[in-house]
Amino acid sequence: MIGGLNWRYVYFLSLGLKFYFALSDSYIHPDEHFQNFSVLTGMYRFLHFSTYIPWEFTAEHPARSFAPLLAVYGPILTVVSYFNTDVTPQVLLYLFRLQFCLMSWIVTDWCIHRLLPSKPERVKALLFVSTSYVTLTYQNHTFSNSIETLVLMPCLVIINQLREAMEINTSKETNKHRKLFTLGCLIAFGTFTRITFPGFLILPLYYVFQHFRIHRLSVSSCALGFGLTSFLAILIDTHAFQSTSYVIAPFNNLLYNLDYTNLSNHGIHPRYTHVFVNLPQILGPGLVFLVYRNGYRKTTPFLALLSGVLCLSVFPHQELRFLVPLLPLACCCFDLRPYPATTVKYLLYAWYAFNALMSVLMGVYHQGGVIPVLAHLREENFTGVQIWWRTYSPPEWILGSKSMTILKPESLQGLQALDTGADVLVDLMGAGIEEVNAVLSIAKERFGSVLLVTPVASYNTNTFSVALDPSWTYAYHLDMDHLDFGDWKSLSPGICIYNLI
Repeated sequence: MIGGLNWRYVYFLSLGLKFYFALSDSYIHPDEHFQNFSVLTGMYRFLHFSTYIPWEFTAEHPARSFAPLLAVYGPILTVVSYFNTDVTPQVLLYLFRLQFCLMSWIVTDWCIHRLLPSKPERVKALLFVSTSYVTLTYQNHTFSNSIETLVLMPCLVIINQLREAMEINTSKETNKHRKLFTLGCLIAFGTFTRITFPGFLILPLYYVFQHFRIHRLSVSSCALGFGLTSFLAILIDTHAFQSTSYVIAPFNNLLYNLDYTNLSNHGIHPRYTHVFVNLPQILGPGLVFLVYRNGYRKTTPFLALLSGVLCLSVFPHQELRFLVPLLPLACCCFDLRPYPATTVKYLLYAWYAFNALMSVLMGVYHQGGVIPVLAHLREENFTGVQIWWRTYSPPEWILGSKSMTILKPESLQGLQALDTGADVLVDLMGAGIEEVNAVLSIAKERFGSVLLVTPVASYNTNTFSVALDPSWTYAYHLDMDHLDFGDWKSLSPGICIYNLI
């Protein structure tokens, strides 16, 4: 019993919620599509869809690696592509969401069991991890940060085992070389997944280097695992990018992120954003259990948490999802002991309420209509011009088109040069209403079938220069980037397809 509730009931309820939110249509951030599916189904050899390829994969010095993408997404895509199965892109997305859901459940729970020494501590950590909205939503979505979590946790298990062996001063550590080889492989894989991955291990690796100091030959096992995995990833990337020289994507990514000018293109944040904004937003009421009289400050999970926050705070581009791997670590370090039972009970109720609200918001409503609209247009076999405004960039791979032209704000001049029967997706992002009306007018003059896809709130709060007729609406959509609490119309949920008359 924790906080008056049977933990088993809560845990098994959370398992059902994991699968529910995995199959929900929310859209948290463009990178969950454009850093993987758009590249693999468009640029790479799978399916050959018309997609927008992000700069990381088109730059002279590529800044993202294909190796982790092929390892994680390759098996399912290979089966679908090779057997030419009639699986829609939306179903394919659900399959990958379920894959992430299962991997997260198995890996995280197993690692918590191995990291924490007693059953009460394991139960506490599992309860908080399984009921967190970060686990139910972010971790189930196809982010590189979600993969990072699944690689980081086993690394910490191995490091913790080495640490415990040194602390009890035993030289009979079993499978020592195998564990170090595996650790080297995992660190390399994590680094090729995200260049920030080693930042989570800076402090915990102290114990690995202590182990190397005592057992000097063991460094070769770790180095071999790291070297072989890195070399394989470099070969895969060199082949995938068809480069005449070796492609070392993490190094290119690091050089890019060390340039302040480059980061300014993606948004500059104060360096305290992770500590004072993102971490509280991730942990909610649970933050109290972490910061006040915490008895876990010398544990391996806490060192990794501290290491990750400090390292990621060095870079001025700070998004909440960068801290996703810290959620299970923080839950391992929640210390309930300084608080009376009544206080724990009410804090736990506050935790449930906070995470229930955030799960519905981020797991159902947040840009929740983008995927259903794309799936609807695919089912209707729509051909013409679809203009998207005030939504996250629509992941075109869901349409499954092999002949679509994709226009972004910087390439809108190409609209007038297209054939009148062309299949076109125009992503206007957050453009002003004047630019939207200009594009609508051009499209109306040149093309037969033209659609505007925009949130209901944006339609209600703006004046358009052309006549629009609503044809299809999806209710579970919320655009949180253009809320105006002084105008109730801007709070209306829903997204709609409007036909130009």
